[in-house]
Amino acid sequence: MHITKQKVDKLAFPEDKKGNQARYYDDTLKGFGVRLTRNGKIAFFIETAIDGEPTRKTIGRYPAVTVEAARREATRLLGVIASGINPFKLEEANKRKARLGR
Repeated sequence: MHITKQKVDKLAFPEDKKGNQARYYDDTLKGFGVRLTRNGKIAFFIETAIDGEPTRKTIGRYPAVTVEAARREATRLLGVIASGINPFKLEEANKRKARLGR
């Protein structure tokens, strides 16, 4: 499915689904998706392999993060990953430096 505001607004948790989450993947941006929890929370994510390991990272919750903003961030993150950089390790290193006051 092509993830749009209209489609996200109509998402309903599948009654026959086991587990607490249902994931829907965008068919135009590989690795971009939207997750719906059983209690109705909606969040955008990316899912890809980094260094051969499957990785999923939440971009943000809907509606605080719009579909358009989530798609832009997913495009940016997936592009950085495709260039061989792990943006999540950089993020961790920056947080660690901030905690240490460096």
